[in-house]
Amino acid sequence: MLINLILNVWTVVVLTFVLSGTWTFAGNQSEQPYGPMVGAVTDNSARVWFRVEPSAEVKVEYGTESAFSNNHLISGMVTTSIEHDFTSTVTLHDLAENTTYYYRIIVNDKSPDSYAQFKTFPRNANSAKVGILTDLADEYKNPPAPAMEALSRDCPD
Repeated sequence: MLINLILNVWTVVVLTFVLSGTWTFAGNQSEQPYGPMVGAVTDNSARVWFRVEPSAEVKVEYGTESAFSNNHLISGMVTTSIEHDFTSTVTLHDLAENTTYYYRIIVNDKSPDSYAQFKTFPRNANSAKVGILTDLADEYKNPPAPAMEALSRDCPD
């Protein structure tokens, strides 16, 4: 009962991390991003976190199609800096409820070869099924750990 209550409360603030492929950019290796990761997903917004070193201008491209050809949007630009450990977040607003969104970050006007996805919550949901996965490795992995690849493949939402 207590676990059910905690999960219901946390569905509003649960962090969703979905990796899809490896984030690579042509050209300057120093502009390779850490992340991006999506969190604070609600029925109409989500926050994208990333780290890009050295300082870079970053935008988030997102939409309901993975090809980013129709109806895609681009967020306002933010600049990473040493004062914030080269990290930043962009909040995506006015999203549709219970909808899958595809996103990628644009670093210094360069788009990656891959994208990731997340799904917004249904409006007025009283409960939701939530899965939690963690990788307890003591170092970053490139490519992602097999558990993360399995999660992305088997449970993309």
